[in-house]
Amino acid sequence: MPTIHLDDEDETTLDVGWLVRIIGLEKATELNGQVGSVKRFVIERQRYFFWIGHAVQMAGYEVELLNTEDIKLIQARNLEQLPILEEVGIWCKLLEQSNGNASEPLVLRQLERLEEINMTVELLVQTKVGKAMNEFAKRVSNDKPTAANKARQLVAKWKVEYNRSKEDRKNQEKEAEKEAAAAEAKAKATVKVPPEERCLARDSSKGQCKNRRHQPKFLCGLHQRILDQNGQLEHGWISEKPEAKANPSGAARPSPKAAASASTAASVGAHGAHGVHGLRSDVAIRMHSNKSVTDVKPMESPEDAVKLVESMRSVPPEAISFRLGLLVALDTSPRHCMNSFVKNGGVEILSKWLRKSAEVRFACLMVLQKLPVTFADLQKADILATVQAIENQDQEEGHRTNAAALIERWKGAGFLEPPSKRRRVEPSTAPQAQAPQAPQAPQASQAWVTVVDEPVVAQPRTPPLETLPPARPEEIPDSLQALDPRIARVLMDRPGLHSFLQKHPDVLQNLNADSLSFLQRNLRNVQRTRQEAQETPEAAGVTVTVSGLAEKTTEQDVNQLVKDIQLEAMKVTLPRESRRKRSCGTAFVLLPSLQDAQKVVERLNGARLHQKDLTVELLEDRGTTMSTSGDPGDPGGVGRPRVKWKADSELWEVIVFSPEESVACLGQRINNRDFQPAAAVSSQPSSSQQIHHSRFQAARRAEEIMESEQVRKALAGAVEA
Repeated sequence: MPTIHLDDEDETTLDVGWLVRIIGLEKATELNGQVGSVKRFVIERQRYFFWIGHAVQMAGYEVELLNTEDIKLIQARNLEQLPILEEVGIWCKLLEQSNGNASEPLVLRQLERLEEINMTVELLVQTKVGKAMNEFAKRVSNDKPTAANKARQLVAKWKVEYNRSKEDRKNQEKEAEKEAAAAEAKAKATVKVPPEERCLARDSSKGQCKNRRHQPKFLCGLHQRILDQNGQLEHGWISEKPEAKANPSGAARPSPKAAASASTAASVGAHGAHGVHGLRSDVAIRMHSNKSVTDVKPMESPEDAVKLVESMRSVPPEAISFRLGLLVALDTSPRHCMNSFVKNGGVEILSKWLRKSAEVRFACLMVLQKLPVTFADLQKADILATVQAIENQDQEEGHRTNAAALIERWKGAGFLEPPSKRRRVEPSTAPQAQAPQAPQAPQASQAWVTVVDEPVVAQPRTPPLETLPPARPEEIPDSLQALDPRIARVLMDRPGLHSFLQKHPDVLQNLNADSLSFLQRNLRNVQRTRQEAQETPEAAGVTVTVSGLAEKTTEQDVNQLVKDIQLEAMKVTLPRESRRKRSCGTAFVLLPSLQDAQKVVERLNGARLHQKDLTVELLEDRGTTMSTSGDPGDPGGVGRPRVKWKADSELWEVIVFSPEESVACLGQRINNRDFQPAAAVSSQPSSSQQIHHSRFQAARRAEEIMESEQVRKALAGAVEA
């Protein structure tokens, strides 16, 4: 009688002692999902099946169920090996629950299986198997001395491996830091400064200094300090200094103090009594002149911005060195301090310095390129006409170049209209005046190009990334170096959004224009409805965030993670992107009490799921003090706010119009809430156009509905609609 072997199609091999899960049984369905230990591989006796007329030889594994200790014969295709992390966790639970009834050979087999597993640092930390083994050894030291000694040996072995791995990891981090420092030093050494940007001081016998001239107008930081302290340079200036062009007779170059005095005299002669009235006392001039450029410290807080503005207002015109020091301090200050400087009227002072102090004009133009200004700030300071006049009429080439770059930067940000849309008064009709005698002291009556602006068209609140000027590499912090410079500028302008994304590094590193717009819109919606969220006393529960999730993670995985620590979640929400259905990497778990939420944070923070380290923390209301005491149901405590999302109709409306439509017709349609273009109503489109238009409208509505649902589900655990 022929024999048929049914085990040839299964190539899965399981070793003795492995933990497996039973799956896919069609008849004995009650065994599906149970966990057991592989005993041995067996070939069952031949069975005769009358409907095929042959004897079949069955092969499989004997599996001892952990909960009942029954032995079952299961085919390999119905067995699934458990992950190492789950297997070690089960062995730890068995050792913790062992009360001495299990036989010593059975316990020794369990310990041998643990010895076979390659215990990494992550497994030891997450499962705490070493602690379980120590407690087991103390508990069975009298009844099972052999098993207790085996457990102690395993703990000692793991401790040595843990210390070795920890030391290796520290050495790798040190090596990585050394390599990064060497690469950075090499990059700095290989950067070549363009000849037109190099310092104009002579560096010993090597010729011209190779450093960049950070200090206006001609020197680097080192030579500027030498000049301020000694009154002259150690090796002098190079022959190609800018003063040679203005002084063709070959006369010696005056010292900085003499140049400042000459500039003051020229200013007094040009302005008459007003120039004399603007001078300070000799004591004040001497005090400010003795200060070095590096004596002024950069701003560290918004309060320092007020002090800096007051210092800039009180400094006398003759203290050029101190003015430069103030500009250097402003240039090296953080961005949030620059915002406070602009709000306190700093742009008006820079506009005044641009007009009346030629010595600091170069530095003012460089600083203005970094200031986070708006169109309203430029209008209030009346600085646009001044910069345009410098671009067109200043005698210094460096001033004209920086002014042109500043105009292009503002134009890219949407602050200026194209020249074709701007009406200019011809120079013949503009008031004429005499040209200035020296570039260091421009005349007050100097003729500017008169600009007559048309009515300003409202610009969008946030320029699109195509027109937004990218941030300069030296301005971008280390945490944003991997992003597009334009996206980095958006995050630098919005510190709240930046601090939120720093808690979710996976989302920050994969940020693009669409996801940035999605997160910014949701954060703005939360900020608008924060007051409403605090007025919902019916809200209950405490929410924790689980971030760092893998893309394949589901709500069931997060829920099971909470169940493993003997807790029950009221609701688990995992937001996904509206188009690709991919997980955003952060789940929101709603728990019934504050104690449960704190327990989840303590037990699950740092755990691993799908080879990813998890970050678990309470959802806190940014900007308000979290109360750790009181009823968990009260709004405003830890784990809240409760947010009520507004309808999309309250947030934005889209109006479609054609270029040929007049403003009057568009305004009439807005009043009538007719959001379709007039051309679509008046013309008779073809049938194919109607089909494409209807498909587009249907797709647009479907996408709006889908995005609206995703937004409302984003924080469903912390939302009361």
